[in-house]
Amino acid sequence: MGRQITFRMEEDDLARFVSKLENDGVLLLPYRHRGPEIERLMRIGDRREGLVWLVRPSDADFVRLRHVATQGYWVVDQIRSPVVEFSPGGASGEGLKPGRLHFNAGYFDDDGNRVDFPTGFVEWADGLLAWIRKSFRRNSANGIYEGPGVQKGKGGR
Repeated sequence: MGRQITFRMEEDDLARFVSKLENDGVLLLPYRHRGPEIERLMRIGDRREGLVWLVRPSDADFVRLRHVATQGYWVVDQIRSPVVEFSPGGASGEGLKPGRLHFNAGYFDDDGNRVDFPTGFVEWADGLLAWIRKSFRRNSANGIYEGPGVQKGKGGR
């Protein structure tokens, strides 16, 4: 039931996407939480984490955390929460490491019953993937979407 898109983005591409998220009022949640209460980031990069969760304000009460006792922190239960994983990727030794947007459209509970996320979540999350498809160019060799900044660095190819 999961959907995803992979991409590469330069700093300017990231800034454009973050601006879109801010304009849409999207909440940013860190990967790790210090306790069982949801923490919010003010902006991407607040804690220098490579992965953040994107949440519509109307879905915040449906986000569930699970305790990772061996590590001493809490994480978002991505299977049972209406969230979009945003991993921006970034620089690595071989160039730009791909990032991704990923979400689940629902899940199956302990009794095997399908549980759908709140109305509008899937449409909103699909809209984020569509924004990448519209704003970035798909590399036909590997299927990864490349932001305008990445394309410019490659001579506009």
